[in-house]
Amino acid sequence: MIGYITNLAAPRLGEITRCGVLKRTDNVKMSASFGTVVAERIFDFLGLLSLIFLGLVLEYDRLNSFFSDFINEKFDGINMTSGKLTVIVLFGFILVGGLISLWWFRERVKRKPFYYKLRSFIREMIQGFTSVLRLEKRTGFWLSTLFIWVLYYVMAFVMFYSYDSTSHLGLAAGLSILIMGGLGMSAPVQGGFGAYHLLVGAVLLTYGIPEKDGYFFATLIHTSQTVTVMLIGGLSLLLTLPKKKNSSEN
Repeated sequence: MIGYITNLAAPRLGEITRCGVLKRTDNVKMSASFGTVVAERIFDFLGLLSLIFLGLVLEYDRLNSFFSDFINEKFDGINMTSGKLTVIVLFGFILVGGLISLWWFRERVKRKPFYYKLRSFIREMIQGFTSVLRLEKRTGFWLSTLFIWVLYYVMAFVMFYSYDSTSHLGLAAGLSILIMGGLGMSAPVQGGFGAYHLLVGAVLLTYGIPEKDGYFFATLIHTSQTVTVMLIGGLSLLLTLPKKKNSSEN
């Protein structure tokens, strides 16, 4: 929850903050906890991809039309092929140049203390990442992961009944909201502000919801989430402030 509230200030800063809190309260190495964060984000990404696939199976015509129209509208007149090619070429030059420089100065780099710290950090991060494969209670891990997504869905679906304009929408619409909400929250902006409202409001148009009502609903559900994060995240932060490192148990 501290990670969530930190993300309201700066996108993805919460992942680092969460690792810092674990380091301070339970003496968990930053590199190891960051590895688990990376693993978690990969599972989140795979979960979102699975939802998109399920949504396309159940609502193919609607979602396919939405994505096509949305992309064409937002990027009309922009030469995407040229832009992508420029980015790929630039990234390739930077990557190749960096690898050549590391190989050329490898002996000099190895004499630097930073080299061993970086190597140790990467090794511990990989160990944290692969820890998911060595879980003692794998069933509990997968069930809790699934249950989190179910709760996300229920949260979006139940909110339909809080507003007259959306109270008639069904289960498939709830899935569409979950998908668009997930994409919006994944955008590199603080707490999904703007991106969440844009995507959720736009997809509701495909269900016959007026534009004004669609964006109001998106604001309603996003605000309720944000207020919850601020309250619970703030309380969690206060509860962890008195705690100190417990090095005797590690």
